[in-house]
Amino acid sequence: MLMAAAGAAAADEQTLMVWSYRGGPVIEPLLEAFTAQTGLAVEYRVLGGDGIVEAMLDDSQSLPDLVLVVDALRMDTLKQAGRLRPLPAGAVTEIAPKWRDGDGYWTGISWRARSVVRRADDHGPADLDALRQLAVDGQLCIREGAHVYNRGFLSWLNANLGEAAAMAWATAVFDNRAEVEGGDRDQIRAVAEGRCSAAVVNHYYLMRWAASEDPAERAIADGLVFGWPDPSIPVAVNVSAIALPSTGRPAEAADQLAIWLAGRDAQAMYAVSVFEFPLNWPAQQIPLAPGLDRLQLNPGTPWPAELPLYRKAAEAFFDPP
Repeated sequence: MLMAAAGAAAADEQTLMVWSYRGGPVIEPLLEAFTAQTGLAVEYRVLGGDGIVEAMLDDSQSLPDLVLVVDALRMDTLKQAGRLRPLPAGAVTEIAPKWRDGDGYWTGISWRARSVVRRADDHGPADLDALRQLAVDGQLCIREGAHVYNRGFLSWLNANLGEAAAMAWATAVFDNRAEVEGGDRDQIRAVAEGRCSAAVVNHYYLMRWAASEDPAERAIADGLVFGWPDPSIPVAVNVSAIALPSTGRPAEAADQLAIWLAGRDAQAMYAVSVFEFPLNWPAQQIPLAPGLDRLQLNPGTPWPAELPLYRKAAEAFFDPP
């Protein structure tokens, strides 16, 4: 039994409840496979944006048995609020420490990169300083600053450049960026149309278009390149992650689901559906999804496990007193 939950109804004793950032086409096949293997029934509710964090912090809500959230910073918010319980050992033993919480409250199940996308016929910005100059010239596209993707990216910059330099970079970029409304897809389209020279985006948006059945989307992807001209320059990385809320209900079935989702088969299914890279894999950069083999990425520190340590300055930048 598997169904999408229309409201905030709690899972009963026989049915697990999952809250997912990812939509039905992604989460449903995973949960169907789990039910087929275990016989355990699962319902799910999709909450986009910061919806999962907001609902988890709402004391009037009945908490789910498991959450699938995009971004280490969101997971850290839930951990610091005391809304999570530790994962079972079986969910983390095969995941490298850099991809999961050091106290065992959440673990990544796939990773993504956030870096520059540029036209294939243009060498593009050589490094972060060149990217800043593009912004000063009004030629850099990046989505609205306060989005969690940019909060994570600025936290990553804070670790690599130091707080003062990272905040100066962010000020130059967000004060002068080419203002293209919308998310990462809209920034990518703006680069293809020549409205800006480059954009900062997550890699999978471009890769989805590269594998699209829509010729127009494939044409956009074919004319663009993701990553620095020098592939040895590190790129920022983050995770899709799972965690177990502190519900007070019996834990055995939820533990079983967490262990299964962190396993190799489930990670492969998830990675293919969202064009990310699995973590529990013999070689973590095996390109399971179409087109990922064309990416030359050098994931750079801090890793998602460390990213929350550098978030304070980024939060203050986007949410000044």
